[in-house]
Amino acid sequence: MNIREKILFALGNILNIDPSSIDDTALLSDLGFNSIGTISFIVLIEEEFDIILSDDDLLFENFKTIDSIEKIIQKYISL
Repeated sequence: MNIREKILFALGNILNIDPSSIDDTALLSDLGFNSIGTISFIVLIEEEFDIILSDDDLLFENFKTIDSIEKIIQKYISL
């Protein structure tokens, strides 16, 4: 699985929806993604990619869309 697929799978898991039904361009808040879901998602992502997100990167804009999440993960993977 690539980064995007792992993100979609994790989001599907958190939101209890089929990952293939998640539109890449959708705002995650429109899918029911809330602060509790965000925290659960961050924990899943950190475990899945074996990374620890810095406090500076834990900003709402970094978790608004699939693209923004993928960019922040790539930042850590390429370190």
